[in-house]
Amino acid sequence: MKLYAWGANSHGQLGLGLCNDECRVPTEVKVLPPEIQENLTSVRAIVGGGGHTLLLTHDGVLYSAGWNSKGQLGYVTNKLEQKEFRCVEKLKDMRVTRIACGWDHSIAVTGAGKLFSWGSNSFHQLGIPKTRVPSHTVEPSEVELACVVVSVSAGLRHSAIVDDTGKVYVWGSGRQGQLGLTSDGEPLAEIEKPCIIPCKEEAVKVCCGQYHTVVQCRNGQVFVFGQNKKGQLSLPLHCTQVNSPCPVSETSWLGKGKLMEIFVGWTHCVAHTESGHLFTWGRGDYGQLGRGINSECDPKPVQVKLPGLAVAVAVGAEHCVSLLDTGAVAVWGWNEHGTCGLRESSNILSPTIIPQSLKEAAVSIGCGSGTTFMLVNETLPRPKERSLLSKVANVLGGVGMGVSGLTVDSKYSSVPGSTEAAQPAWDHGDGLVPESDGDMLLQRQSGRKKGAKIFSSKDGMPKV
Repeated sequence: MKLYAWGANSHGQLGLGLCNDECRVPTEVKVLPPEIQENLTSVRAIVGGGGHTLLLTHDGVLYSAGWNSKGQLGYVTNKLEQKEFRCVEKLKDMRVTRIACGWDHSIAVTGAGKLFSWGSNSFHQLGIPKTRVPSHTVEPSEVELACVVVSVSAGLRHSAIVDDTGKVYVWGSGRQGQLGLTSDGEPLAEIEKPCIIPCKEEAVKVCCGQYHTVVQCRNGQVFVFGQNKKGQLSLPLHCTQVNSPCPVSETSWLGKGKLMEIFVGWTHCVAHTESGHLFTWGRGDYGQLGRGINSECDPKPVQVKLPGLAVAVAVGAEHCVSLLDTGAVAVWGWNEHGTCGLRESSNILSPTIIPQSLKEAAVSIGCGSGTTFMLVNETLPRPKERSLLSKVANVLGGVGMGVSGLTVDSKYSSVPGSTEAAQPAWDHGDGLVPESDGDMLLQRQSGRKKGAKIFSSKDGMPKV
């Protein structure tokens, strides 16, 4: 197994042991802590903020690297950055299950469903009163909640969770309506403690963008609120802001596919269907919609033409990554700092295969704001070989076949190396569910077959 990273690295957020403005091609991370380097299959989730990265293992141990200007790494550093991943000791024995990053704050959920946050609290994004944390804190501090957390996400300066009963809580900055709460019809500017939003359906996941929020419900319905200047709410552009949860009623674009999961960047959204297709909407002038053109924005969801079927998705600030059924990885969108890993500096307008993923089959993908991560297993069949296996499975009418640990499905193959049974995000189980929003989620396939591990993040660095 190998872990590759590329993109912005001015604060050492790639964990490569050095700081530089950019890393344009996939570069192996060779300076990981010994316990991770010797067992890369233990990597469960990687998420990123404005200049820092969190890495979570299956054992629930959390590591961090990068920018530490506000204490967002969870420990004291001699300088403002940490160039290699280091353990967050305060949470070492708490079995972390879910993680999320805002611009300069971090959030973690433990196996017991407790919530911890650290970093900047300038906009109440930690969910902790300023009497406790006036400005920022380097120490992970527990957020007072009378519920069990099953989903967590962080935007630029706001945060949100879903509890085990399907209720959604929000806090932080809300001037753009991203908290979904109002007073006399006006959005609340800031909320210092988690507050429940008025959502009539049972939620299973919440996603925070730069200034907008998306809630996915158990019954498949989607609610949106916040800024819509780029069509990121999938509402008409003349509706520039929505201050309360609004249902997205038009879903005919899904066709016969069933919505599996939604991901958000700063100002765009991606929907992943159970049939392995992706639909995008929102801002598109960095190519983040993957439509082959530089479109300012489009509120209408349109299917992305992928060179395969998507089994996993990761979304950064203004770029997207998809792990395909062949084991290859496709990227598109903002590429100023080499975020797409294709050497060139221009933005990538259409899904383009990462050459390295054709040499070594990928099993996981991940995004920070301006960073990308890819975990590969060089012992697996190469993507072209796996593609042939998929075609054979289709010819046989969907009969599964195992080759070198590879299970091929009639719709799309599950990613080898994953031995955990995929579960819906709302299944709580023993507290270590295969889900970590803004984070990693074990993608489930039709019939709850084994899925792929992914990482993702919601924030980034492009100019707005």
